[in-house]
Amino acid sequence: MNIKTNLYSQRITSTLIGLPMQKDSILLLVDDRPENLLALESILNEDHRKFLTATSGSEALLMTDLENIDLILLDYHLGELNGIEVARQLRKRPSTAHIPIILVTAISKRESLTLEEFEAGTIDVLRKPLDFEETRAKVSLYEEMSLFRKQCLGKKNP
Repeated sequence: MNIKTNLYSQRITSTLIGLPMQKDSILLLVDDRPENLLALESILNEDHRKFLTATSGSEALLMTDLENIDLILLDYHLGELNGIEVARQLRKRPSTAHIPIILVTAISKRESLTLEEFEAGTIDVLRKPLDFEETRAKVSLYEEMSLFRKQCLGKKNP
C-alpha cells in the first residue's frame, strides 16, 4: 500500500475510538469485460482482500446472496441489467441494503449521469480510465467504513 492510500485508511481507523478493526474484507467486482475485472484486481490487490467477480448484474445479485460482501465496485454498462438497476435492487433487499456500492463508468463528466447513481444507492463514482491513486484511496476508505459498521453491529450481516 502506498503512503497516500495508507493515509486515507489511517484517517478513518484513527477515529474508531480504540476498537480493533477486522482486517479481512470481501470485494465484489462486477464488469462484463474480464480484462476490466483483472485490472481492478491488480490495482486493488492487498493481502487482506478477497475478490469475487461477476460478469453480469444477475450474477452479482446472486453472489450477494451467497457471500458476505463488504464493498461492491459495479460497472455501469453490464448488458441485461445496468449498474444503476443492480444498485436499486440491492438497496431494496434488507440483506444487501447496507453494502457500499461504487459505480465504475466510462461516462465522462460532460455526459454526467446527474444524480441518478446516488438516487439508486451508490456512494461514489469512479470514472474510466481509472486514476489508480484515487481508486485505491476511495476503496480503502469505504472498505474501512464497511468493516467498522460490521464491528459496531457485532456481527457479519445486519
